[in-house]
Amino acid sequence: SWLSVLPISPSRISNSCYNYEPMMPWKVTRGFSLIELLIVITVIGIISAIALPNLLQSKMAGNEASAISTVRNIVSAEMSYSVTTGSGKYGTLTVLVNNGLLDSVVGSGTKEGYTFVVTLGASNDTFIIDSRPLIYSNTGVRSFYSDGSGVIRYTTVDARATSSSAPL
Repeated sequence: SWLSVLPISPSRISNSCYNYEPMMPWKVTRGFSLIELLIVITVIGIISAIALPNLLQSKMAGNEASAISTVRNIVSAEMSYSVTTGSGKYGTLTVLVNNGLLDSVVGSGTKEGYTFVVTLGASNDTFIIDSRPLIYSNTGVRSFYSDGSGVIRYTTVDARATSSSAPL
C-alpha cells in the first residue's frame, strides 16, 4: 500500500493529526544564557555607577553631622565639668570620660570618620576642640573648631578650623 512508503508509521496517520509526535523530540533548556547574564551584570553595573557616588556623599554628610553633634557634646561636658568637679578648670577627654560626662567612644578621640582633640590652656582655664576628618574628602570635607564660647566653626579646606573660621 502507499502507506508503507511514508516515513512514519500507519498507526500515527490513522490517529488525529493533533496527536502527531515528531521524530526528534525538542530539546528542553533550563537556566540563563550567557547573553542574558551579561545583560544583567551590565545593568547592575550601570545602576551601581549611578548610586555609589550618592551613597558616599550621604555617608560623608552623616559623618559631618555626627562630628558637629560630638563637638557640641564635648563643649557641654567641658562646661559641666568646669562648674561641678573642675572648680573652674576644664578637663581632657580622658578626664571627661572618667567623670561620666562623655562616653568611651568619644573619649578614644575617634568617632565615625572624625578625630577629636581637646587642647587645654596653660592653667586649664581655656579649651579648644579640634575635629578633623580621618581621610579628607572620604570621611568628610569640613573640619570643626569650638572653644569656651560654644560657637562651632568650620573650614572646608584640608586644614584645622580656627577661631577666625566661619561659624555654622
